[in-house]
Amino acid sequence: MRLNLDLQPFERKTVAYYCPSPLLVIAMALLSISLYFFLSYTQKTTVEKDVLVAEASLAEATESYTRLLAGKQKLLQERSRYDTTLAEYQDLSAKLSQQRLSWYTLFVQLENCLPGELYFTGVTCDETSNRLFMIRGEAADMDRVISLTNGLLQTSYFSDVQIIKSEKKHLDAFQIDVYEFEINCIFLG
Repeated sequence: MRLNLDLQPFERKTVAYYCPSPLLVIAMALLSISLYFFLSYTQKTTVEKDVLVAEASLAEATESYTRLLAGKQKLLQERSRYDTTLAEYQDLSAKLSQQRLSWYTLFVQLENCLPGELYFTGVTCDETSNRLFMIRGEAADMDRVISLTNGLLQTSYFSDVQIIKSEKKHLDAFQIDVYEFEINCIFLG
């Protein structure tokens, strides 16, 4: 093994520079230019692909937005239809509640007008007017029937009270006379 030592001072030393051949310099320049164009081309194609992907995403987003907008408009139309229908039902309910009679109120008012020894055998409502009632019953005497009609007229719940029928009947099973009656009236409650 050989060892080369240069013991001369630094000022005397000769420095040798390596100079590449011109062919090698040209080859390196061509390689650098090719590499630059290759990288530019791949970057350009990557950018073009990214642009195409972005355009496709934008088209898809636009289509989704259009569908959502159409769906929202459809929901708004359905909501408007629902609100209209609800308003109609509320109006109808209000009208029906004004026309609806309270059975409880009817029977409480009838009970308040009852004199003693008078019994109802039937209360029917006219289907067409929903306010006209026929009251059937039995009383011990005619005074009690008249007392009932006067009591109905005195309340603010009844009008047009009319005795339609009143006849005396003998009940053989009990050996008593009763008056069967029918009264028509209009219930205002």
